[in-house]
Amino acid sequence: MRRTILTRPLSFACFALLARQTVLYGQSNTAVADSAVSIGFQDSGSATVSQGVSVSFDASGGATVSQGVSISFAESGGGVVGHGVSVSFQSGGIHVTTNLSTASFTITGPATYTGTGTAFTQPNAPPGQYTISFGLAAGYTTPTPQTQILAVGGSVYFTGTYSSVLPSLGVSPATLGFSYQQGFVGPPSPQNMTVSNGGAALSLTAVASTTPSGGTWLSVSPTAGATPATLSVSVAGRLTAGTYNGQITITAAGAGNSPLAVPVTLVVAPPGLPTGTINVTTNFAAATFTVSGQATYTGSGTSATFNNAPVGSYTITFGPVTGHTASFPQTQQLTGGGTITFDGTYTAPTAVLVVPGIFGTKLGNTTQVVWLSISGD
Repeated sequence: MRRTILTRPLSFACFALLARQTVLYGQSNTAVADSAVSIGFQDSGSATVSQGVSVSFDASGGATVSQGVSISFAESGGGVVGHGVSVSFQSGGIHVTTNLSTASFTITGPATYTGTGTAFTQPNAPPGQYTISFGLAAGYTTPTPQTQILAVGGSVYFTGTYSSVLPSLGVSPATLGFSYQQGFVGPPSPQNMTVSNGGAALSLTAVASTTPSGGTWLSVSPTAGATPATLSVSVAGRLTAGTYNGQITITAAGAGNSPLAVPVTLVVAPPGLPTGTINVTTNFAAATFTVSGQATYTGSGTSATFNNAPVGSYTITFGPVTGHTASFPQTQQLTGGGTITFDGTYTAPTAVLVVPGIFGTKLGNTTQVVWLSISGD
């Protein structure tokens, strides 16, 4: 990350009304000694100055005092003021986070700093009020300026969130899972996924890739088209036992989240090992879930079926959906030739509606409380 510090003199003076024979500490870049404040010398003891008087230095390293003279020092959290005399103040930290690597910003206040990227920290910043302004980024809205006050020795945190103004690709389901037992000639039935963007049609391409390499076991058709589109994803048969991972990468010029990768998992069970079937149902199209155990399966939407799953214990976890509460994890045992079904229910929070009303003439104006339970999409 690049960081630039721009220095400039400050317009406010420190508060240094201290008791007798105390050491001067400033809270800004300019310090005025008042009321019998003493300033320590690194090599020659100390000098006591009276109200409104500060220290000046001669070429020999000595110090004299004169009426109305001020001490100024650097804005780095402390400073050396000639001939071995040092003055310091308590500084603070400024932290900036953004969600965009190309973000840029300028922080102005007692000092000025500029930065770029997703994370920025400026230590030893003078206390005071700071305002951050974010730079323009093509294809994104610019976060609004923010102002915070940095206390002596404290920290302030700025967060900049850039939002894409371009259309976004959407896929359903968000992940795909296949399984069969070694020796199965196949191929297994293909699975479909839909691609949309909720606006004008966008041209797209789809490419299948595998990691680690297991040959050309994963394919997608068609490999080019326009939104909205339905893609058919297939896996090869005759593979040896193991777990195979791949993805379908969808690219569409003009989409803010392009390219978009859809993970694909293929589990091939060893020969002779008993297998069963795992079903998953939910009440929410935006649901996501992961089934882990003897093999791992991922899926999304309202239903999924995983055939030829190795027998054993399986646990399902449901992903979060904004504005809804997901089901707790569930665990079931799959036996040879058997079937287990996981059911995930997403619920919306309960709302309370308060309605003014009248409970008869004797009670006068009162308040009726009506409880409403809201669920569903």
